[in-house]
Amino acid sequence: MSYFGDIYERAILPVSLQLISLESRRRIRTIIDVLPKEYGLMTFGFECPLHEASADADFLVSSDVTNDGPSIMMHASAAGSEFPDSVFEKVREFGSYWKGVLSNKQSDPAPLIDDVWLEYDLIAHPESFPVPGIFFRTASNIEKDGDALHLDVIVDFLCRTYFDVKKTYPSTLLRRQLEACVVSEGDNKNVKKSIYIGMMLSRKSSGLRLVVGFASSEALLSFLRDSGWPGPLTFIKPFVDEWYQMVDMVTLNVDIGEDGLGIKLGFELSFNCRRPPEREPRWALLLDYLVEKGMCCPSKVQGLITYAGYEEYPGMQGIMAESSDMELLKDACRMFVVRKLFHIKVVYDGTPSLFAKGYLGVTPYFRRWDIFKEATSLP
Repeated sequence: MSYFGDIYERAILPVSLQLISLESRRRIRTIIDVLPKEYGLMTFGFECPLHEASADADFLVSSDVTNDGPSIMMHASAAGSEFPDSVFEKVREFGSYWKGVLSNKQSDPAPLIDDVWLEYDLIAHPESFPVPGIFFRTASNIEKDGDALHLDVIVDFLCRTYFDVKKTYPSTLLRRQLEACVVSEGDNKNVKKSIYIGMMLSRKSSGLRLVVGFASSEALLSFLRDSGWPGPLTFIKPFVDEWYQMVDMVTLNVDIGEDGLGIKLGFELSFNCRRPPEREPRWALLLDYLVEKGMCCPSKVQGLITYAGYEEYPGMQGIMAESSDMELLKDACRMFVVRKLFHIKVVYDGTPSLFAKGYLGVTPYFRRWDIFKEATSLP
């Protein structure tokens, strides 16, 4: 068993079966057994539908630039497994592209990529090993020689990235839609969070997903209006206004296609510091609200409330023997596996019935105990 598999089994054991079923755990383990073991030293997590009794779940895993994420992606392989190596082709290609972006950062004014998530849609592909969606964060607000990047440079960068992954440039219509959205976001002084761009490679779509947080409901709604969202703003406005009164951050998820913005929206609701529900009473208020609105099954609430926790991982010696050259292990002496309730996403799909998903995270920490305790606000 790789240490990634061992870390996963320890993290998943306390999780309620109401959230992640035994079958979903088995399928996630199948993915983990093929992924590079180094992903077990980074944040990974689970997407759990909350509006239905089913306990199926999707799987997500991250890599960032400080932990040599590009190289880990470049070495992903299904060799020795029952799956074709083509399932990692796009992952390797993106890793190579990412490494090239970093190596050219002195001469190329384009934004940097500093974080990448792979998302496995296991619910939509129950009988196969899906090609993951790729979500990457762009440092689009960086400055070059004292001047902020021009928006057309950001759009050019997104188009180049699109080509590297899909081997075709976005159509003229899609580029225009990207330009319109980047301009709307760039002119907005109330953008509060780094932008993520998603490519849903396992879905039949030529578009992109934009993930961006706004400081107020007015800023978010103005973005949708200015970008030409085709849905009813009057319907979603009362919900958005309520959420901004309840949480610290609302992050919009919206698809951008050749015809403009898609009708489907996601709203990530989260709290600063990601404190566990026992130390952040607003979690209980939010979950009660979701149940009252019919967005979450009552049977899911207890599992969410009790999800957070941590334990020391006993296999640190083995990890150091296999991966001691990784930067994040420098000066590490102990490892703690921390479970955090990341956020709730409320989805509007064009119908009057909004529904919720829960995002459960697992983050390894490599620190002395005193630093770990202070950094995670543990009792």
